[in-house]
Amino acid sequence: MTDETNTVIEIYPKVLIDAALKYAERGFRVLPLHTIKGGMCSCGDKDCRSPAKHPLTPHGAQDASSDEMTIRGWWSKWPQANIGLTMGDSGCVALDVDTRNMGHLTWEQIVTENGELPETPTQRTGNGCHYLVRIDPAAIPRVRGKLGPGIDIKANGYIVAEPSIHHSGRRYAWDDGLDILQGFMPAQAPVWLARMLVEPLGDSAAPSGLNLGVITLPVQLREAADALAHLTSDDYHQWIEAGMALHATGLGDAAYQVWVDWSQTSPKFDHKAQRAKWVSFGRNRQAGVTIKTLFSRAKAVGWVNPLTLARFSEPVKADGLILNLDQLRDRASGLKWLVKNVIPDNAMGMFFGASGTYKSFIALDFGLHMAHGLAWLERKTRAGAVVYIAAEGGAGLWNRIRAWHLDRKLPIGSIPFYVCPVAVNLGDPASVIAVQTAIIDLGIEPRMVVVDTLSQTFAGDENKREEAAGYLRALGEQIRARFACTVLLIHHTGHSTNERPRGSSAFIADLDFLFGVFKEKEDPIATMECLKQKDGDKIENLNFQCIRHVLEHDEDGDEITSLAAIYTNQVHALVAAVNAKQDSNYGKFLRAAQMGTTVADVKKAFFADLGADKAANTKAKAWSRSLAWAQKNNLIRVENNVFFVSEPDTESAK
Repeated sequence: MTDETNTVIEIYPKVLIDAALKYAERGFRVLPLHTIKGGMCSCGDKDCRSPAKHPLTPHGAQDASSDEMTIRGWWSKWPQANIGLTMGDSGCVALDVDTRNMGHLTWEQIVTENGELPETPTQRTGNGCHYLVRIDPAAIPRVRGKLGPGIDIKANGYIVAEPSIHHSGRRYAWDDGLDILQGFMPAQAPVWLARMLVEPLGDSAAPSGLNLGVITLPVQLREAADALAHLTSDDYHQWIEAGMALHATGLGDAAYQVWVDWSQTSPKFDHKAQRAKWVSFGRNRQAGVTIKTLFSRAKAVGWVNPLTLARFSEPVKADGLILNLDQLRDRASGLKWLVKNVIPDNAMGMFFGASGTYKSFIALDFGLHMAHGLAWLERKTRAGAVVYIAAEGGAGLWNRIRAWHLDRKLPIGSIPFYVCPVAVNLGDPASVIAVQTAIIDLGIEPRMVVVDTLSQTFAGDENKREEAAGYLRALGEQIRARFACTVLLIHHTGHSTNERPRGSSAFIADLDFLFGVFKEKEDPIATMECLKQKDGDKIENLNFQCIRHVLEHDEDGDEITSLAAIYTNQVHALVAAVNAKQDSNYGKFLRAAQMGTTVADVKKAFFADLGADKAANTKAKAWSRSLAWAQKNNLIRVENNVFFVSEPDTESAK
């Protein structure tokens, strides 16, 4: 939106031919395409399946040329022709993101898992955008047709380029500063993208297809889109405020596309100006403008949030609603365990921990034990199918699975372990039902569903109890209750403390079990502590370490590695792990325990070993954690304020 109308219906012929010649100067071959004339494709077919995109020349992309005289001849014959830009030359590839098919959400997920693109030419189209990158020209014949839902890969054909006219009447436009016409050339694709773009040579250990699972618009943006339908996009100040509100959600291109879709209802729409304004919001954020501002504006003109109305639309069934004492006794006696006395069956629970505490590796270790029918933690474990929603690590999960099997010397085989490698908004009832449907379509009854992580599958406010409880309720009703399975959430710690999960108290109160995973940065051992077990006793602390495995080497000879979690419960194994990393807090603690006789002596030696650069509160926390760890694992005992270091029991360590 701008203050002046800028709807493009016709482009001056000189602008088109000058642009075509500039593309040729940059090394691209071009070809003339049909345009829009009188509201329809210039080919004259009112039912044209590719309006303003198909070639005017008899052999299509094969006729493309960078020869000046040929180009001048074409645009002399067809002065209003759109411009086609061929891909594949010199390894140039275009990612065609189609917002109508949720391609922008697919791209958001890919970038979240792998990292941002380097600055590269980016063109806004009528229904999304193009990203141009370069890969090894020898790999062009092996480029896939699709990167995922809503994203096509153009490597052997062409794209329509600025200043061409889209069939909607809008013009294609390069983003400011990322414009080929201004000399900005495609960047080299990062390694992760180059690997995703091409089919592997011969057999490969990794899956050849990209299944990005169920992708839906976050619930917050669905609400925003509905609210915007009640506001006018012609009002400049209202347009700006709506953009700021959507930008403040932090939902990136998905939020931007909601703004674009609404803005296009105005004749003032100008995609290039809109993109520039969106970028400026990141530099000059208006304090106080949030998504709530947008909702308030819409409510003032009569908007009612349809998702709020639908929250309690399901009728309550009277049958079985109230139990007598005999029925209550029967239900209580039916308690079953996935892992005896550790993880209950048909329950909702959580593993939480700070970054780097191995919590996701431990959850994967648990799931793979179940899928293989192996005892986890040396306890009776129910075998069954596992569905793992890998919202933070779809790309890296495969290597983690390989490392785990390599460590156990087990073949991967056809185990009942299923992966959704994208972030699905599980706070949205429709998305949860979509996951439920996808599981049903597999023909399985999962014993456990792992959600890794909560933050990547929840678009609401973690600190609001109502929204947090709604998220848990949706999972409980549509996943846990439907399949009579356990739902295991993986979550982060709070910003001010590592002792509890981040967000609302509902993430503690509304769960059946809760485990915290704790590990100092330098320590090789992670300790998993039971903080809640609603229907049983809390078990003793559990210790894990992660073993590094080299899986293979890439084309440059660099190692491709991953970690595998190992349950470490015996004294010898614990001491060996600590001794292997003497600079860890646990290692320093055991060394200090050998040097001192009283608690004060050991503490003084431990603090000295930590170094003068560590803050006093940091040292105090390290001392408390290390002392508790050593005592609970019978590595030391304290009597009358005197330290005694235990000798590992050789027999028990066998």
